[in-house]
Amino acid sequence: MRRCYRAARCSRDDYCLPAFIAAEHGLQRVDPEGATLNIEVWMAFHEDVRATPRIQAVSEFVRHCMAVLPRL
Repeated sequence: MRRCYRAARCSRDDYCLPAFIAAEHGLQRVDPEGATLNIEVWMAFHEDVRATPRIQAVSEFVRHCMAVLPRL
């Protein structure tokens, strides 16, 4: 993470850094209301186990975790 901060500091571009890095170095948000970060999470399961309760539980857990993440 520190490497990301150093790269951002040496550039004139905008960077998306974790809040704890920004707070540690006194950085400020640019357009916090309009900025969003979209990511895709792919999960691959073998066809034979895709419908098992254990795999379904993991899949639902990951979906729930991703749904409650704040928009960056």
